[in-house]
Amino acid sequence: MKKEDNNLKVNLSFGHYKQELLFGLASFSVYKNKKHLVVGEPSCGKTTLLEILAGLNRNWQGEIGGKSPKDFNWGASVTFLPSSPVLFGGKNVYKNIEYAFKVLKIKKPYSDKIEEVIKLFNLEENAKIKTKKLDYFNKLKTSLARSYIKNADVLLIDDLFKNATTQEEQNNIWAELKKLNLENKTVVMVLNKEIKPQMHFDYSLKIENKKIIEEKIKNDAV
Repeated sequence: MKKEDNNLKVNLSFGHYKQELLFGLASFSVYKNKKHLVVGEPSCGKTTLLEILAGLNRNWQGEIGGKSPKDFNWGASVTFLPSSPVLFGGKNVYKNIEYAFKVLKIKKPYSDKIEEVIKLFNLEENAKIKTKKLDYFNKLKTSLARSYIKNADVLLIDDLFKNATTQEEQNNIWAELKKLNLENKTVVMVLNKEIKPQMHFDYSLKIENKKIIEEKIKNDAV
């Protein structure tokens, strides 16, 4: 992310192999420490956009932050939270969270810190259960717990509410998300139109007619 203007300027086009363009024109900015809401009809490219911003997909054309696909990076720590949590299904919750400490090369002992994170995300009863046996909500909490440890500057969040069928379930997910201290981070979040935002968004990125339209949000209503 460029320090001189505190935003990441995006100009790109993208199409799947031998298919028509998904984004024929995408020009917008991601602003430092601001909240960006990505909206659009199903299959319009919301997840693909997050994968591009996360550096997981480099088959696009154009520039992001003045850099080509092969050279693009944020210049900041980034976490991508897909809609289906990526965990080690054969390992328990404790081991999945411990993995984050190992990847980040945090020096031992960190068992007390792991216990603190498990308590913060109310995972005490599931700590010794293999994650493949958990329901979606507890898998999600485990994934969020690992993200909490990383404490990245940028959070790219796909539709984590896809399995929330009631308002109570939505409220529970929002409550867990807010534990990541989102107010102090740059956030790009995908929400479907059935989900009512429970946080303030600064900008919307609407994908429509193969374009990505940036609009500043004047109030909390989306």
